[in-house]
Amino acid sequence: MKKLLSIGVILSLLLAMLTGCQSPGPEQDLGDKFIFGEDNQYYFYLSGLFGKPIAESETSYYASVDGYVYTRDKKTGECTPLCNKPDCTHDERELNSDGSSTCNAYFGAIRQISYYKGKLYVSSTYELYEMDASGSTRKKLIESKEYISASMVHRGYLYLTFSDYHMASEEYAEEELKDLSYRIERYRLNQWDGKPEVVYRKTGEWGQLHTMFAYGNRVYFDITAAETSRIMLYHLADNSLSEISGISGYPCVVDGNLLYFEQPEELIKNPNAENISEIQAKNMAILAELDGTPIQETQMSQTYSRIFGNKELVAADNYLEVVFEEIPKEKRGIRFFDKDLNFIREVNLKNGTMPSLGMNEDYFFYMKRLEETDEVQIWALDLHKLDDPDLKGEPFFVSEE
Repeated sequence: MKKLLSIGVILSLLLAMLTGCQSPGPEQDLGDKFIFGEDNQYYFYLSGLFGKPIAESETSYYASVDGYVYTRDKKTGECTPLCNKPDCTHDERELNSDGSSTCNAYFGAIRQISYYKGKLYVSSTYELYEMDASGSTRKKLIESKEYISASMVHRGYLYLTFSDYHMASEEYAEEELKDLSYRIERYRLNQWDGKPEVVYRKTGEWGQLHTMFAYGNRVYFDITAAETSRIMLYHLADNSLSEISGISGYPCVVDGNLLYFEQPEELIKNPNAENISEIQAKNMAILAELDGTPIQETQMSQTYSRIFGNKELVAADNYLEVVFEEIPKEKRGIRFFDKDLNFIREVNLKNGTMPSLGMNEDYFFYMKRLEETDEVQIWALDLHKLDDPDLKGEPFFVSEE
């Protein structure tokens, strides 16, 4: 009896040890707080939209520079291509005749970079790779016959979006629309078999999905459709779907809440109104629960409509006002607010029509075109110096050349 009891105790202890060493599976409910290394870095989700995707690990930052993944060490600031081959030149000398490269850091047209548990997931137009965050390994996971619109990794799953629609909605005849669709797929990373499940599909309606992000137990798919754009919300807890309609532009998450602009009623009735800027100036951002339920109207005007959030701050950019020549380039500005949406200050980054990319707790990232060379670089503003009256941005990712 004692021997049986001892064996039972030993087996129980071994099972507990094994269970304790295992990382949580993707089906486990991890709650509605951001978990670094497990979760999608929602604060960078718009960076891929402009061809300059950014990600970060515990020790480094990663970004696309001239078709290469560059890494910047958080402690030293050293910026290098993410390739550990000792004799690699990380340039055109490593290119093959078919346009590929023997350099681990080279991907060509990089669409998105995601970080998850020590790995980077890099998507190009038709391919997706997994590589070690040190640049020591590189493996192609997906080679698609379809154009990959967007990619994202969140809590053990890789998400990809696809669309059959490659022309504007008015260019399709009604008969052509019947069989065309757009969809969202996801793949389980820790038991990889290359087989996706479709979490959302819409057939017969023109639509595209260029951006997505996730926070906690929710994944947000930004759908641009013919009639009205909307956010499709995928709930991880029960695999259900809901919809947040009437949103204008791109929402963001700040301190665990959703922040967005509603489409003004005047523009719904008359999208071609001549006084769009006046209407948007009176339209204030809505702070909401993560499911889109409004909490309160804020004092943030849609004049600064491109918004970014993190745990402590909101940044609002009047980028579109400059792009559509409602204001001169000299008046381009970023307004910073605390998490309670109290105004802190405005900073002019002098980057004309170059878009902002996102911000974590340390830096606000943006694109800047150099006047001397016409080169487009990724710059950053140190958020720990917001009280410095002479605060200016600096180059953050710079190629070896």
